[in-house]
Amino acid sequence: MSGKIEKEDKFLLDSTRDEQAIKEFKMKAYKKTGIIQWYLKRDEDEEERIRLEIVPEKTGMRHVWTQAKKEHRSDLRDRLESEYSLDPTEVDLKNLETLPFVVKIRHYLEPKNKGIKEVILDEFLEKWKCDCDYLVEIEMSDGEEDRTLISKELSSWEFLKDLSPLDKEESKKFENKKLAKNHEENGVFKIIQFLENRLKPEQVVVALQGLSF
Repeated sequence: MSGKIEKEDKFLLDSTRDEQAIKEFKMKAYKKTGIIQWYLKRDEDEEERIRLEIVPEKTGMRHVWTQAKKEHRSDLRDRLESEYSLDPTEVDLKNLETLPFVVKIRHYLEPKNKGIKEVILDEFLEKWKCDCDYLVEIEMSDGEEDRTLISKELSSWEFLKDLSPLDKEESKKFENKKLAKNHEENGVFKIIQFLENRLKPEQVVVALQGLSF
């Protein structure tokens, strides 16, 4: 189990207004993973969730199950998180189908500034619609206190430099636990299959004129 205090800012992107920024983020991302999060508890200052992260690899899709608890501190953008790994046999799939959840693809940029841990774009899938389409998060490394590092990182990317961070109250509205919903299509295996298909590289079909096969 690990315990840490997260320091991060969130930036809301509109699928139409920020179409170019979203496109460039995806193009420059060095990796992407699929994430499903089910919420066991989602109180105002505390949450508990089970996450499946699907990691594309050369040999196929790797599944990583974890369970986490989060508690918010006085600054609502900072939170204490403890997380531990789960054996897949420990996961009650039937129970998961009764819980609110989110489904997203996470795109990762390599940070340009020392002191920045992560620059990510969460793409929430339309099939399990929530009140958000795209959300950028910039997280500082453990032990860092200078929040100007986040602004510096943001300005390092031409397509992100004009974004404004959500304030404390706005940030609360776009926490995953608030976005999570119960959906009619809640079968765990079907969600996993859909997400894995979305993570596969796009297939390019070339048609040659004048040739028949």
